[in-house]
Amino acid sequence: MSPQNGSVTYTVYDKGGNRAKPGTEVKNMPATLNNQIYTVDANGKIKVPKEDLPLDATINQRFGTCEVKFTGESEWYVSAANTLVPNRVQVKLYTVTYRNPVLVYQGWITLRVQIQRKTSDSGNWGFTPSTLYNYAGTSIKTYQLSGKEVDPAIDIPANGLSIQSDNRNFADAGASYDIGFTMFNRDAIETGATWSGVQAYFGIAATAYGETIYAESVIDRYTPIQKVPMIADVKAQKVGESLYRISARFQTETVNDDYLYAGGYNYSSINTLGKPYLSVQVDGNAKNTKCMILKFIKGSGSDQTTITCNPVSINDGGLSKTDVGGGVPVGSTIQLECDNHLFATRGSIGVLNTDGASGLVINLSGGGTIPVTIVSSID
Repeated sequence: MSPQNGSVTYTVYDKGGNRAKPGTEVKNMPATLNNQIYTVDANGKIKVPKEDLPLDATINQRFGTCEVKFTGESEWYVSAANTLVPNRVQVKLYTVTYRNPVLVYQGWITLRVQIQRKTSDSGNWGFTPSTLYNYAGTSIKTYQLSGKEVDPAIDIPANGLSIQSDNRNFADAGASYDIGFTMFNRDAIETGATWSGVQAYFGIAATAYGETIYAESVIDRYTPIQKVPMIADVKAQKVGESLYRISARFQTETVNDDYLYAGGYNYSSINTLGKPYLSVQVDGNAKNTKCMILKFIKGSGSDQTTITCNPVSINDGGLSKTDVGGGVPVGSTIQLECDNHLFATRGSIGVLNTDGASGLVINLSGGGTIPVTIVSSID
């Protein structure tokens, strides 16, 4: 059986035990549907499509004889009772219940899913053994839906809008995998834009055993995200040749408190079977979470030096400073980061460079500068 299209391939033999010649015909396969006649190809094989396979036949019904008419002959022969026809494999895209959709940095959503199968109507859902099918290359696609109450199987083909820029493939069968997809434009995040306020709903689809399958849950009410606040009031204390102790203030006045969500609730989903969805909850204590981080990186590989400031919270007033030990080298790349769900990771913002005879400046990656004030001491 082909896990790609769900068909079953058989080799047909003649009365002498050799592969049957092309054009040989086979009919009355045990328990098959549609009363089809299958024609042998150049390799002595026939292919029974999944649509012709039974849904819930017993082993006694699915095992037995068929009829064969060899090329150049007019008589149909009854074969030996050695033909087994499997039930059609049914598949589903299962949303793992213990892992709900979670918003991560830069506007990505992760959702844990499994492709499950059963081999008859009355059978149990389970995994495809990896010895039969490795799901590597099975792409998960995400589509925007027209509303949360719609059936993805109906709405997705009509809508046809894929919002996933990087299909995450299954690495192996019989396990759960996170998939990631973009919920809104990354460029918009980098320019300071946040959620537009327009509600959106997304469905997930995959293909296995020749069938397009849709996840039981769709994403609903994705959490707006905002960038780590930019820095300002940058000060530097010289502690060595081209080495400086640095302090800076995060511009927390740009933070929208309405977008500070509790860690366990920065997602929402709705089950198309009618189960209630989880609501996004604002975290009143989020401002006390020490998550904003300033990093200075110089060099690469074994020669790389990284100096990391202590994490600060919004309620700390946004002050972040480096330890005296060694100082920050001129030429260091500056990164702004957040170590939890409250903000999207901004990443590199620029480089600490000399400015004129003795001054310093941060040259921003996107153009422009942030001035640095030289001071005699940083508390």
